[in-house]
Amino acid sequence: MNKISRLEIYQNNIRLLEPFTISLGTVDTITAILVRVHDSEGNTGWGEASPTPFVLGDTPGSVTSAIELIAPMLFGEDPTRIERIHMLMDAAIYGNTSAKAAIDIAIHDLVGKICGQPLGRLLGGCKDKIETDASIGIKDPEGMAEEAAKRVKEGFKVIKVKVGIDPQEDLRRIEVIRKRIGEEVRIRIDANQGWTTRQTIDVLTKMEQYNIELVEQPVKGHDISGLGFVRRSTSIPVMADESVHGPGDALHVVKSDAVDYINIKLMKSGGIRKALKIAAIAEAADMECLVGQMVEMNIATTAAAHFATAVGNIYSTDLDSSLFREDDPVVEGGVRIEGGYLILAHEPGLGINVNEKLLGKPTRVYTP
Repeated sequence: MNKISRLEIYQNNIRLLEPFTISLGTVDTITAILVRVHDSEGNTGWGEASPTPFVLGDTPGSVTSAIELIAPMLFGEDPTRIERIHMLMDAAIYGNTSAKAAIDIAIHDLVGKICGQPLGRLLGGCKDKIETDASIGIKDPEGMAEEAAKRVKEGFKVIKVKVGIDPQEDLRRIEVIRKRIGEEVRIRIDANQGWTTRQTIDVLTKMEQYNIELVEQPVKGHDISGLGFVRRSTSIPVMADESVHGPGDALHVVKSDAVDYINIKLMKSGGIRKALKIAAIAEAADMECLVGQMVEMNIATTAAAHFATAVGNIYSTDLDSSLFREDDPVVEGGVRIEGGYLILAHEPGLGINVNEKLLGKPTRVYTP
């Protein structure tokens, strides 16, 4: 029987091509914590945590510390018993979802290799490919319109526009972008909790003329009643992001009839296992989901893409981090974008290869 026998942590830093701004802050560098899990039969799986302090409340140091607490609980465990592994992680430490996501992704990659199946097929295999939008960070309206036009020319049919700092300037952004890209391209907007309820209703009423597909998390994450009020007060569908981290949050927004969609992110949920539970809760409520991400590197992006293609009620994604960062120097294979769609490799597990020479030595090694 395969048993977990070793866990390694690596740190990988990559600068973005240019700073990426949302209402919560600006990112110019990715600091990814990579995890490799070994089993007793010589198989390995790779995972990734993307610490995001202003959403997840974590840092590279806290992720490493959390994994240090979790690792001893996993040795000798059968990696195919993923539900049990999550129970052990949750018993070891509360929260710390990106650290748990890194281990969860590595375990899923490992299990895919043990079974000889691509992860998306192993999880359900609903679709061979899935659409992604192209995100436009906050800057001046003309600059955002120029970037949106560039992405449309590259084949993207959905543009996600970051807003949430100044409602009137946000309205101007949408006006200029819509005029530049035409009526055929779908526009989503994401305020990342940046507006009040009243501001949201006022600005969305004015934006209705621009044919907005949906608005993502316009108000604070804890304000579920505010989300519901916005939903009842505008014709633009509402999607929860920061309001839904785990399955319990998903149940809360569903029971409150507060949103039309849920944005599932592996870093928020703690990995694929609990992301599947969120999707199942939404499916029971006849609700579709979208799969998003933090600003991540290729391991986490590929894992999210496998999850998105596996599940029937996930209709689209926001998995476009590769557009903003320099090439990932250590990871080959995995997901790629073609004409606005995510295309996955057919190799077992995540379908990635890691250049260990470029990655260097692990910063931590855990053994029994």
